[in-house]
Amino acid sequence: MMPFDMYIAIPSYMTYWLKTAAEMIEGGMVPKPDPVKYAVLAAEPLSDEYRSKLKEQFERIGSPEVKIIEGYGSTELRAAFFECDEKSQMHLNPEFYFWEVLDPETREPVKWGEPGVLCFSHIGWRGTVLLRYWMGDLIQGGVTWEKCSHCGLTLPILRPPIGRATRDFTKIKGARVPLMNFQNAIRRVDGVESFQVIVTKEDEEDVTSRDQVIVYASLNEGADADVVKSNITKQVKIDTEISPDKIEIEQPEKIEQRLFERTGLKAEWVVDKRQLHV
Repeated sequence: MMPFDMYIAIPSYMTYWLKTAAEMIEGGMVPKPDPVKYAVLAAEPLSDEYRSKLKEQFERIGSPEVKIIEGYGSTELRAAFFECDEKSQMHLNPEFYFWEVLDPETREPVKWGEPGVLCFSHIGWRGTVLLRYWMGDLIQGGVTWEKCSHCGLTLPILRPPIGRATRDFTKIKGARVPLMNFQNAIRRVDGVESFQVIVTKEDEEDVTSRDQVIVYASLNEGADADVVKSNITKQVKIDTEISPDKIEIEQPEKIEQRLFERTGLKAEWVVDKRQLHV
């Protein structure tokens, strides 16, 4: 009913909104909105694969030229930081924050550009001041002080991918697996509309039983289920060194229910039920 220049959202909810919007447009319920210029997404990791899927969804609603800008922030920071342009990587404020990247094991500072956990201290603040606050986010590309090729400013630049230092890694069948690798692998498979990965035990009551990986997926119209299943198995094996034990094809509505049933807002693309039963 009215034009917008920008959408601001959590990536997983943006995915859900775009899917719903496309279905309403294609079903004749609403007209296509005017092309949007920017989508600012924060609060969840945004990999290249995720970004590509979002671009495809934006194209469906008539915004093929949208720029996706990634953001980073928290309540403790009392601020949020963003890319100055698409894929320019996030710019941190060096005036009011002292930034450090720490080794997740030793808690000692690492060199600029090396992976570690982001930590900050307030500079010149009054009231509640935080010193060496442990963000818990593992910055795999590290943080560098350099001149941005887009805006020309020289400042700390946060280089993704970003994951939680503990929660986003787990051991499955003896292998250490970044949970984001499951997401990236399945997003690379043509024909997959949405999905959820469940890591559990063959016997959920027995913590010593064998690990089990189950993939639930919904398909794009016209996709061949057997081909998609085969490609999911191959791609997950390549990216994680783990083969799914079971792949179930479900209706999109069922997948959406799975993704949001516990949080209501952020989609849970990978759920480790072994931790839920500890």
